[in-house]
Amino acid sequence: SVTAATSKKLNVIIISVLTFTVLFLLVERIFFARANILESEGYAVQRASIAVLPFVDMSPEQDQEYFSDGLSEELLNVMAKVEDLQVSGRTSSFQYKGKNLDLRLIGQELGVEHVLEGSVRKSGDNIRITAQLIKADNGFHMWSETYDKVYSAENLFTIQDEISQQVLEELKIRLLPEKEELLTKELTTNTDAYDLYLQANQLLVNRRPQEIENAIKLFNEVIELDPEFASAYARLAIAYNLLSNFGNISHSEMLNLMRKNIDRALLIDGNLGWAYAALGKYYLYSGNSEEAQIALNKAHELIPGDPEIMLWYSDVAPSIELSEELVKRAYETDPYSPITIDRKARLHYHYDEFAEAFSLMEKNLEINPEYSAGLSLKAFFIKDQPYGKLDESFILGYQAYLKEPGNLEVLTTLAYVSLDLGFLFIVDKIEEDMKKHFPDNIAYLSIRYDHMFHLEDYEAMLKLQNKLEEATMSSSSDPQHLLRYLEIYINAGKLNLAKEFVELNYPEVLDPNSDYPDLYPQEVAWLSVLYDKLGEKERAKNLSEAACSMIEETLEFESEIEKETAQNSFAYLDCIAIKKDQTTLLALVETIHFDRNAKANLYTFMDRNPIYDFARSSPEYIELRKKIEQDIEGMRKDAITWLKVNNHWKPSWEVHRYSY
Repeated sequence: SVTAATSKKLNVIIISVLTFTVLFLLVERIFFARANILESEGYAVQRASIAVLPFVDMSPEQDQEYFSDGLSEELLNVMAKVEDLQVSGRTSSFQYKGKNLDLRLIGQELGVEHVLEGSVRKSGDNIRITAQLIKADNGFHMWSETYDKVYSAENLFTIQDEISQQVLEELKIRLLPEKEELLTKELTTNTDAYDLYLQANQLLVNRRPQEIENAIKLFNEVIELDPEFASAYARLAIAYNLLSNFGNISHSEMLNLMRKNIDRALLIDGNLGWAYAALGKYYLYSGNSEEAQIALNKAHELIPGDPEIMLWYSDVAPSIELSEELVKRAYETDPYSPITIDRKARLHYHYDEFAEAFSLMEKNLEINPEYSAGLSLKAFFIKDQPYGKLDESFILGYQAYLKEPGNLEVLTTLAYVSLDLGFLFIVDKIEEDMKKHFPDNIAYLSIRYDHMFHLEDYEAMLKLQNKLEEATMSSSSDPQHLLRYLEIYINAGKLNLAKEFVELNYPEVLDPNSDYPDLYPQEVAWLSVLYDKLGEKERAKNLSEAACSMIEETLEFESEIEKETAQNSFAYLDCIAIKKDQTTLLALVETIHFDRNAKANLYTFMDRNPIYDFARSSPEYIELRKKIEQDIEGMRKDAITWLKVNNHWKPSWEVHRYSY
């Protein structure tokens, strides 16, 4: 007999072996049967769809949950690499673990035609795996198979090779990735490492800072146990990237740690999908979007069915159409993943499809209560159009803050809605917390910058801008920084410094025939205001015409601005303002605030944007500003009442300014 340690070691190998066996039979029954029927009727073959449910541990000691989960995950991962097979994501499939639900309901909820379920039973040196393929729409069994194996260290690799060759023969080359390779490679032969690897991956799901840090510790333990575990290096690199977004790590340290682990992963396995996914993220955060697109496209080709990779690729996809298609496909693949729901909701919101966005957000809160960003997203949604409830948004954000005071996304959301309400005393508190927990995170510097903008402390803003460039390993000449420098110099009245900075770093501004390909319309509009204030009317005119042309190209309904998305309407304000059409400008501002309820940032936007300077002293402008102030003051009072009733109000806050 084998020892317990040897037995555990063999588990990982057997998972791979049985994965190939089950996959062979699945493909034979789903693909070839479906293809023969459809092709004989003259139809194009469509993608089959399947969900792999967690296999049930039926061992006498109930001690094989690790093995059964590992087998399920391996089957899922292998099938996700078959381009013609749509596989429901792990998060969605594994939510049914331990639940005895009607498989027809599961198929309907996940949007799949087939469900694979099974069980594992181990006793001594014997293992019995039962797998069943069920037609989801009627619950009928299409196929079932039982595997009884007596295994030993001597014959496992022979069995693995034989079954792998059978899979290659039956799948044919047309269903495999570009090269004639196995659909999967043995991840590791160390079961302790594999067990920790699964745990670490699970810890990354909810994007909570402490859980990401714990995942990093586990991935490092995995690598100590098996230094040749390529996927562990790749996932560790991704974890460092997530920590940069949701936790505390400097940008430069994140990039260094990512590159170190990516290189190691690719050295071990030069065709590892997760390594290319990590490489794409590395390039993206290094400011190299072209290389990021190449790497993430490669990752998507290697693992076409993974929803997370779909979302990352969507960030750099070569077209808006492909980007949106990837987000939709990711959601369809894993409709219960907090990340895919979040991104789909944001996509709807982008197109002013508010009911759909809000419904998805509520779904996320219901099924993924541990996903902290879900509550933050709700606070974000209701503070802006079509709700405009800054008070309720603040209360939600504060409740999330009380629940998770160390969560970066919660702190960020609460900071920005507090700025919208003028609660600078709350922002002070949040900055203290962020400085304590996230001193190296770019979000802290960004919030500090915006806080100083509200206080009109332009010297502090300039220092923070220098720190942001250092943190992002960028320079003043990068287009992403232009608007901030214009904000600082123009509002501080340092017009000559602004001109000197612009012409040194963005010489294309001096070319009257330039179409400013690297700049956004808002930046070009601000530049037109700068040169107008400097008295260079011809250059200001060229820039204003270019800005309006860029803005109008994005409009869908042209003269019917009320039909445009709020995003387009905000942009159009700049065009109206640089044309100095006060009547149209103030009418649209009032419509956006009171009719569309897009109240977030609008008030301070009016007070700080130099494009509005031409109208700021007019009675009409002053009257509108007063009307908006009264509206926000009502919500401000409601939020303060909630703080006091729930004993969160501090007497020291009474002396602070909470109005602009």
